[in-house]
Amino acid sequence: MIIKFKRFLHIFLLLSTQCLSQEKSIKFEHPYDGKKIRYYLQVSDYDTIMPGKVGHAGSKELWILFSDSALVYLSTEFFDGSTLNVANRFHSNVPRKRTGYLDTLRSKGSQSNGLLWREDILAEIVVGYINVPPDKEEHYDKILATLRRKKK
Repeated sequence: MIIKFKRFLHIFLLLSTQCLSQEKSIKFEHPYDGKKIRYYLQVSDYDTIMPGKVGHAGSKELWILFSDSALVYLSTEFFDGSTLNVANRFHSNVPRKRTGYLDTLRSKGSQSNGLLWREDILAEIVVGYINVPPDKEEHYDKILATLRRKKK
């Protein structure tokens, strides 16, 4: 009886731990070229999700905040990139604009406070992060790598 209970408890704890560590799919959608496009990021340890700044011609952003002060974002400002990284791009001599719609602009660097930033401008979406501690760069790069697109 005690062995069965211990086995049950062990399985229960194992399953509950796996459930707590599962990633959540964050959805961000916007109309583009007459179609609704949905983007998904897999994130497991965020604190807050909030709408970001609205930019030129109604572009919008979604900000995902983390307890270590990092911020991951999605933006529809696909020509200029996110307003969050304008100063970072300027100080690192990264071009502010891409030359054509089919270009992909990937840039990253260190902020003045030693934390890291990254921004990928892809087709009609921008994904990036700011305020990432150097020892967590790989973790946040993996989050950006989960970006998926679905047309509706």
